Amino acid sequence: MFYYIIGDIHGCFSKLQNIYAKIQNIIEDEDIIIFLGDYIDRGSDSYNVIEFLISISDKHNIVFLKGNHESMLPDALDNNLFLTEWIQNGVIQRVEFRDQFIKTTRSDLH
Repeated sequence: MFYYIIGDIHGCFSKLQNIYAKIQNIIEDEDIIIFLGDYIDRGSDSYNVIEFLISISDKHNIVFLKGNHESMLPDALDNNLFLTEWIQNGVIQRVEFRDQFIKTTRSDLH
């Protein structure tokens, strides 16, 4: 069994695709991919990063850990004091992702 460890994607979808392309054909059924969090913010394509990770989650044994950027997001949505901290830590670059995330998250809560 092998472990593939991938961290700090930060919204860089094309880089994530490149990494995945290098391992997708050599991953065995018992292997595990561990994503270390920080999927969003700083890069320009956080939405597609999340969509891609969801799409591969049923193809492999995957562990998704929550990074500090994902931890800050709900707090920033609920409390303007945390919004400042989130902005200082590389707030999501694309308004489309933020708006889609908020819409999806709020609909999931109801």
